[in-house]
Amino acid sequence: MITVKDNKIISNQLIGQDIDGEAPEDVDIVNKTFVINKDLTVSVFDKVYKKKNKLSIKYIINSDGTIETK
Repeated sequence: MITVKDNKIISNQLIGQDIDGEAPEDVDIVNKTFVINKDLTVSVFDKVYKKKNKLSIKYIINSDGTIETK
């Protein structure tokens, strides 16, 4: 969650979810996660258990409230 003032992020709080218990190493558990960047772009990642996150898509939030993909 974030707080925005004058088109700038002034505070943030990370909210997440962990898998319950141990996942087998041969199973790919894929979740979506996202980051809201300081420039108000939103990066969406495919999060695979025990692997590096892969950028799935990036959104730009314009000052008029419209959203476009990058």
